Amino acid sequence: AMAPRTAPDVIEALGCGPAQLRVLCLSHGIWLVEACQVSLQMVTTRTMLRDFQWSSSVGASLTSVIFMGIGIGCLIGGPVGDIRGRRPMVLLSYAIAAAAQACTGLATTYWTMAISRLILGIGHGVGMPTSLALVAEVSPASMRKTMQGLRNVIFALGTIASGVVIALDSPDLRALHWRALLISGAVPPLILGVLAWFVLVESPVFLASRHRLEEAGDVFALMCQQNARPSVDISLIGSSRCASGDESKSRGAFWERQLRMVLGGQRLFTTLALSMGSFVGNVVLWGHSFAFPQVAVQVHTALPAAYESLAQAGIGLVICFVAIAIAYCTTYRSLLLIGQVVGIVGPLLFAWSGAGQNESTFKQLVFFVSQNCPGLSAACVLFSCFQLATDLYPVEASSSSAAAVVAAGRLGAIVAPMFFAGCSHWQTFYGFMASLSASAALMAAALLPAEAAQQNAQNLEECEHLCASSSGSSADDAALHHVTTNPGGKHCPSRLPEADSQRALGARSEEEAYGSTVVGRLAEKLRSTAICFACAPSCLASVGR
Repeated sequence: AMAPRTAPDVIEALGCGPAQLRVLCLSHGIWLVEACQVSLQMVTTRTMLRDFQWSSSVGASLTSVIFMGIGIGCLIGGPVGDIRGRRPMVLLSYAIAAAAQACTGLATTYWTMAISRLILGIGHGVGMPTSLALVAEVSPASMRKTMQGLRNVIFALGTIASGVVIALDSPDLRALHWRALLISGAVPPLILGVLAWFVLVESPVFLASRHRLEEAGDVFALMCQQNARPSVDISLIGSSRCASGDESKSRGAFWERQLRMVLGGQRLFTTLALSMGSFVGNVVLWGHSFAFPQVAVQVHTALPAAYESLAQAGIGLVICFVAIAIAYCTTYRSLLLIGQVVGIVGPLLFAWSGAGQNESTFKQLVFFVSQNCPGLSAACVLFSCFQLATDLYPVEASSSSAAAVVAAGRLGAIVAPMFFAGCSHWQTFYGFMASLSASAALMAAALLPAEAAQQNAQNLEECEHLCASSSGSSADDAALHHVTTNPGGKHCPSRLPEADSQRALGARSEEEAYGSTVVGRLAEKLRSTAICFACAPSCLASVGR
């Protein structure tokens, strides 16, 4: 059998083991930190407003500024992570999150609180896209769904941790010691940051793409030791054309290449669909997280408000494993549409069951079940969007593409608290979430590829075309497409792992392959979607009869 010679080949040969587990926990730990810290910030907002005698609109703005910072941080951390590496951004994220969270607990004025929360959000944002890219790059293709699903699990653990601390402090959420709670939120990033400094490794796939083969070999050697696979051949060879090139020229054209790889050709519509899905997923997730503590205080239920939130977080952990199971039974596109349907039905049922005195047992049951639907919707939608944001783009742009999708999502998180504060009734806000989910479902059905297998076939066909015509390519193009060579010098596109073939496409050829037909394909998808929605009422009527 031919020995592994490219970085993705070595990842496949190493399999999944302790090495990937360490990267998963320490890289995706930033999502645990975000869940824990933002949950603390949201739940303590009501008590903080009362102590400072601030209005509810001020509380909404203070919550939104966190997500504004996350969006800014993503737009900074993603491209910088594609230049400097994944690991430095994750370490920087932990450091900023620990310091800024402590500052929010010590703030005494609106501006100090707002600036501290903005910096806190930036700290979260700089590490998010690079963590997605790092975990995807060290994971074998067969395990990427599980690794992405475990990101949701880690996020849910952060929500549970904050829920336990809040429930111990004040079960009814009426007498929270908000300063102590906020300062306690600095502990998780401090611990994880120290561990990451000593244990977290750089992505060997990234190092190989930057022609730092010796460093990539060192990381692979460590991973072989951790996974107990000493027999794996970790020697690397790359295209001879990739080894040369003007580095300063490459850096000068960096932003142009990044934009072309993320927004070029058909990827423009893919990026729009994923960004919209991420936007709506964040509106549903963080809008519900912001609104529920305030709704739970108003609605009479059997459990205290803090225990309701904690139970919701515990069910959210189960939901994460359900999302992983669904992901292995369907395509990412179908998983995304399932999440959007839940995002339509769940908020509407929650608004209906929470109206009035909520006295009947059936209505309380619907209220309890539907309050967990936003979590299931967000888990499915963000699972799909984040994984596709790294799989459908070249390695050189995977951090930037993830940054664009995550940043778009944080715009939704910014809007959600402000819209909730502007609604005269909280039920109106949940109707708004349902309408957004319907819009995102239409967009995903129209713009995303119908079948993953079809997308793989298109990518493999274009990869072979690139290899056949690579004699006229520039050094930069060869590096972008990851063309590999065997010892005899013959191009071997078939040696690219199937799941990684999606990321072996260059932006320039993408435009040539899809630019002339993308409008026609878009029109066809929109027409098919319109027909489906037009036929839906008659189908439902037939079922009813």
